[in-house]
Amino acid sequence: MKVDIIIPCFNEDKNIKTLVNSWEEVLSRNPNFFVWLVDNGSTDDSLEKIRTFSHDPRVVIIELKENIPPGSGTN
Repeated sequence: MKVDIIIPCFNEDKNIKTLVNSWEEVLSRNPNFFVWLVDNGSTDDSLEKIRTFSHDPRVVIIELKENIPPGSGTN
């Protein structure tokens, strides 16, 4: 069974490393777990910190160029 964890991020540069590190143990135990990190147009260093996890093929990074607020109806 494949399990996807989706983590939306907006200006979370101070929390990204802690968040992903908390999932590293889960990822190491189960090859069917995947983490999707979605940068929602951050204006801080979030995207750069997210990119440091790009070496793991189970971490998928999605970069949005501008912030799309929840419930905005924008796809």
